[in-house]
Amino acid sequence: METMMLNTALTGLFSKKLSKVNTKAAKLGMAGVDVEFGATVEQPCGSDTIAAYQTVLEGKKCWVALYTEVVIMGEAPVINGYRLVAVVDLRGSKPVVRKAPHSSDADLSPYFETDCRCDHCNTFRARNDVLVVQSVETGELMQIGRNCANDFFGTKDAKQRLAVSDWIDTYGQGSESDNLPQGELSI
Repeated sequence: METMMLNTALTGLFSKKLSKVNTKAAKLGMAGVDVEFGATVEQPCGSDTIAAYQTVLEGKKCWVALYTEVVIMGEAPVINGYRLVAVVDLRGSKPVVRKAPHSSDADLSPYFETDCRCDHCNTFRARNDVLVVQSVETGELMQIGRNCANDFFGTKDAKQRLAVSDWIDTYGQGSESDNLPQGELSI
């Protein structure tokens, strides 16, 4: 079970995407995931955040957005003894680690400073992202280039299987840049 906060404006899109992913998972012989929507709360955010509005929160004028708690239920997919733990986006000046739903409590801190190498093919090359996978048996973490996924997992549909499990977090937590500085904002 994994809990995340979702901008309330995205709940319809999230549900639609979940339906498509569960359909794809069924075609691949995998179990889908279920979600349960919980409480909705106001959280401070940037004015450019989806469905943001200005209000007075704790005596200060600020931008807020409604966020809904989402509980994701289901088993993490395992492909040939490995499960996806995170996807590391390498396109910016610093890597951005997106923890996969249902992933373990593995220490992902080394991946905040990672590079473009692949532990499978031992190649350094330009990549948009890399996958962090964990051995179910040993708990060992490995960094795999997305293009090596099919070869590493030994199955031609590994990329599709991984896509089933790595889409959810793209809707999740707001980035730190969404938070407003302390103090009153001018209108």
